[in-house]
Amino acid sequence: MNPDLRWLQRFQNIDRAVALLREPIERGVTKLSALATRTCPRR
Repeated sequence: MNPDLRWLQRFQNIDRAVALLREPIERGVTKLSALATRTCPRR
């Protein structure tokens, strides 16, 4: 795999993570964000 492609993929992943973190701030913290529901332990 091309090293430049790997860096592009890393930055895309960071962009997605930042968007998930930004979501609850933009709409208020009254609801669980997609990040919270994805990281909650499942039983």
